[in-house]
Amino acid sequence: MAHHGIRPCVISRQLRVSHGCVSKILCRYQETGSIRPGAIGGSKPKPGTSPDVERRIEEYKRENPVSSISRIMRSKFGGKGDVEEEEEEEEIEKKELEENER
Repeated sequence: MAHHGIRPCVISRQLRVSHGCVSKILCRYQETGSIRPGAIGGSKPKPGTSPDVERRIEEYKRENPVSSISRIMRSKFGGKGDVEEEEEEEEIEKKELEENER
């Protein structure tokens, strides 16, 4: 309707919705080319990992093939994890060692 020059206030009366609703949809259409609503909720995308960070992670994994990255980070930079978390990581490491021995 807006493409044919009909004003938003007339559109809102014909569709029996608020003027704000029509304005919002028309604005979205102009910005995105679609009248579909955007995503609701969820988390924002995480920024990509830099090549330098990826390279350092690969180095740490080569040096400590069984240790988890979180354990390496804690040992290098401090910080105390939860006791249950550490026990869980130790169990995972034991399983990984057993699998690597096979």
